This record gives sequence, structure tokens and C-alpha cells, in this order.
Amino acid sequence: MNRGSSLLEVLVVGTATVLLVVQAVVAMGRLSAAGGLAEDAARQAAFVAARTGSVDAARRAALVAAPGADVEVTVEDGEALATVRIDVPVVGPEAAAVHLRVTGRATAAISPHRSRR
Repeated sequence: MNRGSSLLEVLVVGTATVLLVVQAVVAMGRLSAAGGLAEDAARQAAFVAARTGSVDAARRAALVAAPGADVEVTVEDGEALATVRIDVPVVGPEAAAVHLRVTGRATAAISPHRSRR
């Protein structure tokens, strides 16, 4: 009787541990993918802002790359600065949805020869 109880206990604890590890790996994958997307969108926005001088065009370019993201673009002191924030829903403890924010930032120098300013 004791061996059967021990085996059942190991199976239950082992299954719970595997589920938690899988959940953590999936969350890390989603955060990593969102981080890359935020960096790419910020880079695109900074490039567009540096080339055109238009903050609105840069925001639109970032939103095409990362729909639903929070985009902030500024052009000052010969530089275009772009910040893109993406909320990533992951499953937290007790199966509750937790939203983590991933941020991507990029800068691009404004060239007087290449920009349309």
C-alpha cells in the first residue's frame, strides 16, 4: 500500500512540475518574440522619422509592424527616437492572465543629405 501511494504522489507532483515548466517556457517564448517585434517596429519608426521628419508617418510605420502597440516617436537634436511598447498576455499562477509589457527602443541619426527635411 505504501509503494502505491508513493508512486501516485510522484506522478502527481511530476505532472504538476512539468506543466509549470512548460508554462514558463511558453511565456518566455512569447516574451522573446514580442521583444523582437518591438525592437523591429521601433527601428522602422526611427528610420521613417529620420528620413521624412514626420512623427505621424513613423507612428503609422511602427503600427504596421506591431499592430496594437503603444508607439512614441520624437525628433530632436538631429536624432529620431522611437519607443514601442507591447503588452504580452501570459498565463500566470492559478491560470490567471497576466499582462507583461515589453519595450523596444531605437534611434536614428538625421542626415541632412538623405532626409527630406
